[in-house]
Amino acid sequence: MSEGRINIRQRHGSHLLIERDGRWGIVERRDDGLYGIDPDARQGHPDNEQGPDNEQGMDAAADWTDEATAKSRFEEVVARGEALARKMW
Repeated sequence: MSEGRINIRQRHGSHLLIERDGRWGIVERRDDGLYGIDPDARQGHPDNEQGPDNEQGMDAAADWTDEATAKSRFEEVVARGEALARKMW
């Protein structure tokens, strides 16, 4: 059984909200790498093997969950990023 394509549902800064076959996740794309958002598991995965939408890297980096949880976490990540940006400026 093959899996469907990973779809980027939302982008904000370096963060992507992604979906594949009803599973949802968040990855951060930076410095030619893809990273999950779990602070204890921030190992990067290359973002250059299959072009800009590297499904293998996204799949490895994402902490897959249900839609509601992923969307809530994405909103939290975006809010933290915006708050940090305001402090820096």
